Amino acid sequence: MNIVITCEHASFAVPYEYVNLFQGEEEILLTHKGWDEGAKHSAEALGRLMGVTPINGEVNRLLVDLNRSEGISELFSGYIKTAEAKQAILNEYYKPFRNKVLIAVSAGVPVLHISVHSFTPVLDGEMREAEIGILYDPDRESEKTCTGIIIESLKNLPYKVMENSPYEGKTDGTAAWLRKLMPDGRYTGFEIELNQKLLTDGRFPQEITDALYYAFKKAAEAI
Repeated sequence: MNIVITCEHASFAVPYEYVNLFQGEEEILLTHKGWDEGAKHSAEALGRLMGVTPINGEVNRLLVDLNRSEGISELFSGYIKTAEAKQAILNEYYKPFRNKVLIAVSAGVPVLHISVHSFTPVLDGEMREAEIGILYDPDRESEKTCTGIIIESLKNLPYKVMENSPYEGKTDGTAAWLRKLMPDGRYTGFEIELNQKLLTDGRFPQEITDALYYAFKKAAEAI
């Protein structure tokens, strides 16, 4: 089993040559618009348990969203205005990240891919119900089967665990991109979404990481 862990929105960093693009609005870089707080720590903690080094994004989401495909409008924020800047950012940061992911998933099959994210408790004034979201494509039999195992394994956690919440698992992202490249059974991908209301000092509870480890360990046996 080839296990790959990614954390696309791990960093709020902006390379020096692009800092001027955010002049006067630097504070936004530290908000959820810029990164997923707590996700990197959880990805690395899960990686240690699974014996895997996560592939972490190294730049702010407002520079380029590593969890979006080329051609998608959300790939770049409104701060990145020129075609020249966009192409340079693609070449310097986006394509190298995606190439690392491709190399990792090409190392062997079957592949179990876990993409770690976090989300805000409230969006557009509406409280989100999920505390832990397991995002997957229900049209992929391997993912559907594994999700049942994962949900069952997490049922004793004192948190609300939901399928395809707060987002649909089929929407554009690293996992959706890889599904187009690899058939069901050879690639099984998930996005883990953790509610930021559970953060303490920038970290999610260790019991969540431990439970996810055992859940995915059981799920891997079914692939």
